[in-house]
Amino acid sequence: MAEPISNVEFPAPDRVTLIQSVNTPLGFFVLMVTVVESGMLLALGLGKIPQQLEVLVGTGALVILCLLIFVVAGIAVFKPEVLSGKHYSIDNLARALGVDVFWAFQRYVSNLEDEDEREEAFTSLVRKMESKTDVAHRRIRKKIVEVLEERARVEW
Repeated sequence: MAEPISNVEFPAPDRVTLIQSVNTPLGFFVLMVTVVESGMLLALGLGKIPQQLEVLVGTGALVILCLLIFVVAGIAVFKPEVLSGKHYSIDNLARALGVDVFWAFQRYVSNLEDEDEREEAFTSLVRKMESKTDVAHRRIRKKIVEVLEERARVEW
């Protein structure tokens, strides 16, 4: 006959193993909320807090949990790569690419003698960059366009 579950002993992970298992920002969020929630609910369950504060502590635990959900959802929408712990600096890459594109374009249009023709060529490049509908690269293109416009103001 199988041993009842209440008699089975599970080895408790030591603190070092627990901390080493947290290797992403999402894992850190979960660990922190677990620690804070556990402390609040343990104090609530043991009756170590005055009765007037029980509702406040219970509500605080619920608010912290909801805040975690909203923060993680916001990060997932705006910077999903951060949750996995893989931090790619897309903005820096786009900025460097924008500078390279500007200087390559600058050399190309420097042969044009008419200022209006250079302005028209630049406007055409910017419109082309903005006209793409590929959602995955929209942020990169937006950053490149910002750099192009910034450089154009400085150089021209």
